[in-house]
Amino acid sequence: MKLSDFHIKQYQCPKPIADKLRQALIDCEGTILDLPGQTSHRYPKDTITGKMNYYNLVRDEETWFTYGLPFIKEIVVEYLSLKPDEEVAIKAWGNILRMDRKVFPHRHFGVPDDWVENKQSVCGNIFLGAEVSTDTTYILDGDKVDIPNVYGQFTLFPPNISHAVRTYKGEGVRVSAAFDTLVTSRDREGKVTGKNWMTWVHQKHQQQFFAVPTKDKNNDNFNQA
Repeated sequence: MKLSDFHIKQYQCPKPIADKLRQALIDCEGTILDLPGQTSHRYPKDTITGKMNYYNLVRDEETWFTYGLPFIKEIVVEYLSLKPDEEVAIKAWGNILRMDRKVFPHRHFGVPDDWVENKQSVCGNIFLGAEVSTDTTYILDGDKVDIPNVYGQFTLFPPNISHAVRTYKGEGVRVSAAFDTLVTSRDREGKVTGKNWMTWVHQKHQQQFFAVPTKDKNNDNFNQA
């Protein structure tokens, strides 16, 4: 079986951009942890994953707005086959794991029954380095599938696919970020909720960062965990 069978696509971000995004997220970790409000989803107080409800990384952090958001726009345009003037809402957050921390199994939200024919949403994550090799675990047809993390690689997937990161067992930190996007004009509900979403209107433009998704021969096949 292939990742594409589950509508999972991977895109490689240029290393200079990935380096900037990694450092910016590390630099703002303390600011995120100090945001008012309780941590959510059972996460410890010393991990920024639990603060995901209180900020939007691509709106509130300058480097992510300047370098991360344009790349995300391009891969979302390609994945969803966006048309000019379609409006997209996005919310993004970071994850920094130290020894014995993990990302619990979760899915971002459900999708309509006709999602394949009318892709109104997509979620993604980007891996930004760790001291040891790590994976992201996806639940595909009931099986736990470990997909190796590659530095600077974005993975886009349907919002209803459950996934997790196993307990980190390395020195230093494992850095990543995640995001949700929703095409408001395609959404049956016609709305997004919460104050931390931001929107953009797609305008046809020349690609700046990438030509094609990551080649399938290296990333599309997987083994069950």
